[in-house]
Amino acid sequence: MLRGLEGFHVWAARQMTGMMPTKDTARDWTYPALEKVLKTTGLYTINEYIEVCRNTILKFVSQRPIYELCRGAERQHGTSKRQYWWEQSIDLEGTSPATATGDSFGVFAGA
Repeated sequence: MLRGLEGFHVWAARQMTGMMPTKDTARDWTYPALEKVLKTTGLYTINEYIEVCRNTILKFVSQRPIYELCRGAERQHGTSKRQYWWEQSIDLEGTSPATATGDSFGVFAGA
């Protein structure tokens, strides 16, 4: 799901800037640097947006009494071990749609 979201994000940024991939005489695609495209549009990476959302939610939730009760609770016998959203890491390394599929739309086009 993150690959699709990142693919759409990159595609939209390229559309906004007009910095689309080009095909050379050997029919190989050349993609503009993602950092340059994002800087031109004033956008950030999807990972940065997700972190801001997580931090905003955590700030709101952590001020509620139920938060401490949940953090301090012990798992009941027979229940599965869970990883909570605030403990999950997001690794988007190597998920660039340009390198994943070799086309200008990445995963977004194939979804």
